[in-house]
Amino acid sequence: MRPRDSFFILLLLYIFPIAIDMIAPSNCVSYVLFILAFIIAFIYYYWSCYIPNIQLRNKELEMIFEHLFISLDKQLKDLNPGGYVMRFNIMRIKKRFLFCGSKYLYSAFKTPGYKNSELEQIYRENQGCCGTALHEREQIFFDSERLDTVNRLYKNMTATQREITGEIKSILSTPIYSNYRNKAPIAILNIDSFVNISFTKFDDNAVQEIASKMSVLFSKFFI
Repeated sequence: MRPRDSFFILLLLYIFPIAIDMIAPSNCVSYVLFILAFIIAFIYYYWSCYIPNIQLRNKELEMIFEHLFISLDKQLKDLNPGGYVMRFNIMRIKKRFLFCGSKYLYSAFKTPGYKNSELEQIYRENQGCCGTALHEREQIFFDSERLDTVNRLYKNMTATQREITGEIKSILSTPIYSNYRNKAPIAILNIDSFVNISFTKFDDNAVQEIASKMSVLFSKFFI
C-alpha cells in the first residue's frame, strides 16, 4: 500500500468518529456511521491498492511462466524429438462460493495458440482431463485413439466443451500442489497437442515425471 493511501484510510477512520460525535451524539447512530466509514475505507483500499497489486502480480507471473513453459517444451522435445507442437496452460481453482461449493477450473496462464472459445470454458471438478486430475489428485492423460480414455473423460463434458476440444488428440494434466502435499491441488498444469499420443508420449513415465517436476517449480510462485 502506498503511504498516501495508508494516510487517507487512517485519517478517515480517525476523524470520522470525532465528526460523528459532533453530528450524531446517539451511540446507535454513531456506531452505524462508524461502520459506514470502515466500509468506505475498505472499498477505497480494495479498488486503489488491492486490485492494482493483483494485476501487477499476474503480469509478473505471466513473464515467469512464459520462461518456464519454454523450458518445459525444450525438455519434452529433447526427450521425444519431432516437429509436433505442444500448448501449455495453467488452470486456477475456484469455488462457487467463498468457502464452500463445488470446485471449478478456469484458464489463468497459457502459451499462444489457444482460441478464445477454449479459454472461456470453465471445467468442474471431475469434468474433462483437467477436472479429473483435480478430482483424483493425480496425473491424467487423454489419448484420442484409446476408447477407454475417450469415454472416461468425455462423459462429464458438455456438448460445447467436446466440440471446442475436438481437434485435440492428446493431453496430460498434472496437479500443482502448495508446499504442503497433503492439501488439495491449487492449480492444474495442462499440456496438449493436435497430434496423437504416439508422438507426444504423454502416457510415458519419463514425460510424466518431467511434467511433475515442473509442477513443483510452478507451485513456488503461487501464494
